[in-house]
Amino acid sequence: MSNEVVKYTWNDEELTLTKKDVKELIATSPNVTDREIERFMALCKYQHLNPFLREAYLIKYGTQPAQMVTGVETFTKRAYKDPKFNGIVAKNNYEEADKRKWWSEVSIYLKDLDYPITKRVYYEEYVGTKSDGSINSMWRSKPRTMLDKVALMQGLRLAFPDTLGGLYEESELDQQTAPKFKDITPKSEKPEPIEPEEEPVEEVEVEEEVEVEEEVEVEGLSDKQSAFVKKNFLSSSYLSDEEKKKYTKEFNDGMTKARASELIFWWIGEKDKGIKGERQKREEQEKEIKKNMKEAGLVKDEEEPDDDENMEGKLDIIDIIKNIKKQKYITLPQFKKMAYGKDVKELDKLTLDQLQNVLNKVETYQNKE
Repeated sequence: MSNEVVKYTWNDEELTLTKKDVKELIATSPNVTDREIERFMALCKYQHLNPFLREAYLIKYGTQPAQMVTGVETFTKRAYKDPKFNGIVAKNNYEEADKRKWWSEVSIYLKDLDYPITKRVYYEEYVGTKSDGSINSMWRSKPRTMLDKVALMQGLRLAFPDTLGGLYEESELDQQTAPKFKDITPKSEKPEPIEPEEEPVEEVEVEEEVEVEEEVEVEGLSDKQSAFVKKNFLSSSYLSDEEKKKYTKEFNDGMTKARASELIFWWIGEKDKGIKGERQKREEQEKEIKKNMKEAGLVKDEEEPDDDENMEGKLDIIDIIKNIKKQKYITLPQFKKMAYGKDVKELDKLTLDQLQNVLNKVETYQNKE
């Protein structure tokens, strides 16, 4: 297998990406081919993307060709950091009663141009559909948000071809707007086969644990670990559907205690040592994306969750908090310190953000003991 490893600079740090990383940690399917992995690695190197921080994904369904997808935040961050960037103006015709006639338009202003770079996209051309031709759930529930997002991605790509060329966001790929793979890495920059001098420490540790777990008897999950994985990890809205399938299968097949500890630490981190968990990172990323979209005028008031949806989300979090409190026998004084002075019966008085903070605290408390 050629081109096993690529090394490149990301945010002034050297990043090492291996085929094994892509296949086991990044790709949504183990059926990705070596060639698809190599192209993905070449894209990450050429565009300085960090797939470990979800800046890029490799998505494959069944036997269809894999798609290289970039996170929305990568587009907005790169645009806002460009010294030529001078603002975005968004327009649409959502007052039109016939949804099929909807369009969304963005105009990107650059400091060195006297005119904006404008891109308009039409609902009928980009609406996402399932294999049977019916509209998929995201386009059915949030058509304006999805169409605005497609317009924004295409507009930014036109305005910043050097930093965003060849990158596509998943909402675009649903409509097959991206071309088939082509190698965008300049010939002079194509990675030569490199024998890694040393595997990253994390990779070595994980691989050794897995091998030991397969060959000798290992200790199974504790009741507390099992409860956490089922109620607080596998049910989290911050996991993708593919991740839920992957980790649910791993759990049902007999997850070990060591593996559960590893996942819990990865998910919630260690607040006392300032180590952010993946859950918090994803939550912050989602908030940043919403903020950027709102600043760009691409989030409409009518698309914000209504009171009923907001309350439903709060009740879900409250249920999780109650379960953890019971499992860990958190005393009332300890719990009130975490919950802004409220007891369990008063949690519904807290805001959604406050409840998220309480959940983070009780999850961290649970993992300490």
